[in-house]
Amino acid sequence: DNAVKYSDPPVEVRVVGRRDAKGRTTISVIDHGIGLEKTEARRVFGRFYRVESEAVRRRRGTGLGLYVAHVLTRALGGQLSLTSEGPGLGTTVHFTLGARAGQTPAQRGQEP
Repeated sequence: DNAVKYSDPPVEVRVVGRRDAKGRTTISVIDHGIGLEKTEARRVFGRFYRVESEAVRRRRGTGLGLYVAHVLTRALGGQLSLTSEGPGLGTTVHFTLGARAGQTPAQRGQEP
């Protein structure tokens, strides 16, 4: 939602998935939107936190989206991270889950 919400038309969002040698899966959502200062990258996962900028103020929001995504990702044993090269340069959000998260109980050697 944020990748589209914080991008001006024409909106272009890429979703890339990969699995590493340890079986961890990472999904990256890459946009060319408003971006943010590198110092804000960790702060955006805070509850009710919104970046202070004119570009953000023009868009509606509560500051809960990334917080909820972060909490749910951690509950699943994963990680959520965000990178941006700066204002106007877009943002990439990385969602990583361990090998076991994407397996069925049978694949993990457990009863279903």
